[in-house]
Amino acid sequence: MKPEIRKLEKDYKALLKLGAEILLDLHYEHLSSEKKIEKNDPKWKSVKGCFMRKYHDWYSQASAFLRQILPERYDEFVDLYRPDPARQRVDITTYKIQDWIKGHKANQNEHGKKVFEDLQATIMNFQTQLNILKSTATYFKSSLYDIRKILQADLHQSELDSARELLRNGHEGAAAIVAGLALEKHLEGVCVHRGLEVQKNGGIEALSDFLKEHELIDATNWRLINKLGDLRNQCGSEGQGEPDAREIGDLIEGAEKIIRTVG
Repeated sequence: MKPEIRKLEKDYKALLKLGAEILLDLHYEHLSSEKKIEKNDPKWKSVKGCFMRKYHDWYSQASAFLRQILPERYDEFVDLYRPDPARQRVDITTYKIQDWIKGHKANQNEHGKKVFEDLQATIMNFQTQLNILKSTATYFKSSLYDIRKILQADLHQSELDSARELLRNGHEGAAAIVAGLALEKHLEGVCVHRGLEVQKNGGIEALSDFLKEHELIDATNWRLINKLGDLRNQCGSEGQGEPDAREIGDLIEGAEKIIRTVG
């Protein structure tokens, strides 16, 4: 096993162990709220407070891990933590882990009882997050697991971070070029990973067409990639208006979405 994979597997097992401790702390908190266990119970002592102290570190590492290993579950994982800014009401189906951390508790009815079990909702959300993380275990035993793909994803993410920094400092053209190159290299990598021969330096649009022909992207992603390619090509091209900062921001975000979801 390569050193990179060994380290990832070690980090993964550490995340699962910490996740189990956090979940146990939440369960004891729930039992305590129902007067089924004393707050100073020795069984609780070893993990007491683990959720509030360590959840954010666990979430940051686990979400970064999922974004690389299982990107199709990344958004679901994040949604269990972060409330929908457009939600119209707060109930057991819309209550999120961040609500509990921030102290936003369930309202009470006219009888002084909570309208829903906010702690139970938090436990269910975290249990689902932990189950999503556990579902990646097969990648360490399967031929589908490819360390090159992970390392490339890290590289492209670093390039996009550089593009954001350039944009923040007013270097719109350079930001667009860096983001465009990251996207183009990712699309080339997808072709190589699938065993397809692709013409070098064909550009983003040519790669997009090639992937669509081989049914590796749908029409929605094909249109998005072509739009991103157009924005990239406008930078430094004579006779075309330069994209503004907002459009280049869209290019960076769009490139990140494609890199995260198309593979």
